[in-house]
Amino acid sequence: MEFLQDDEIGQTADIHYDEDIMAVAVTPHDPAIADAFVFSDMPEVKEEFELMIDSFIYLSEVVYQASEVGVILLNPLDDDYILLWLEDGIVLYNTADDL
Repeated sequence: MEFLQDDEIGQTADIHYDEDIMAVAVTPHDPAIADAFVFSDMPEVKEEFELMIDSFIYLSEVVYQASEVGVILLNPLDDDYILLWLEDGIVLYNTADDL
């Protein structure tokens, strides 16, 4: 997955392959990402939140086509918690749905 080793991505997130769940794990450097899930229904956040989700849907399609694995977005405050889990463009889990 060399295409994910881009310098620009490395400035905003740490990326690694999680063998336990067979997915590319993305841990953003910005802790505000976790807040976006909490406030995702607020009008001033909703549009940008949906754009972020759409971007991850696209990323998961690309990753799946290249390697047949999913993509997870980890909480930057505690990377034991998954905020978003996708596979081939399908959202399997979105923590905002549980709030």
